[in-house]
Amino acid sequence: MNQVYICGDFGSDGAENIKKATRYAGFVYGHDMIPIAPAMYSGALNLSKPKDLHRMGETRKCKLWNGSELWVFGDRTTPEMREEIRSFQAINGANARVRYVSDAELERYYNRRPCGRKFRRK
Repeated sequence: MNQVYICGDFGSDGAENIKKATRYAGFVYGHDMIPIAPAMYSGALNLSKPKDLHRMGETRKCKLWNGSELWVFGDRTTPEMREEIRSFQAINGANARVRYVSDAELERYYNRRPCGRKFRRK
């Protein structure tokens, strides 16, 4: 199975980061791939402390090497996300596979119904 590095707009709220990363990881698992989600570690750190923020940055850099693909989640990219994309492309060169997953695509994935039909409550 391919490993997918999850790139998203994560902030300083560790609990919110874990929630987003879990949602993104579910999407990746749903596509039969293994997610690499460094934001999952943010609950173990206090991102308002410069030392912990630096540790998170180092964790992200290390995990970039493990991904065979990078998926960018969300409709906006931050400077940090653009740097992760550039770093991933530098590591993988011509083989760098980057996929953009919009908020709408993520919502469609989580709102899908069996056989593509919408069921109504009576």
